[in-house]
Amino acid sequence: MGDLFKNLSLDYWYKVLLLLSCGVFVLAISVPLQIPNIPVVIMSLGGIFIGMGEWINHPYQEAVNLHAGLKISGYVRKAGPLGVLFDVIGGILLVYGIWKLL
Repeated sequence: MGDLFKNLSLDYWYKVLLLLSCGVFVLAISVPLQIPNIPVVIMSLGGIFIGMGEWINHPYQEAVNLHAGLKISGYVRKAGPLGVLFDVIGGILLVYGIWKLL
């Protein structure tokens, strides 16, 4: 079981959002809460979609400058159609869940 979480790195906000939203989703479908569960489920699904969309929109990229001898790499945001679609669906679910809660 220890090897399962060995390579899990929560180094970016969208990964943390995804993990927290999954935890809230499991909690909301498992136990009754002090607030209605359905809006919490909807909002956590919105967080899951936003986290996945941003993970898709931050691919690993490398740039090499041979003249200066530099290699730059990282996860710079590069929006793609699937990532933007997930972000839009997540935003709609999040707003709808908040509206249902109020």
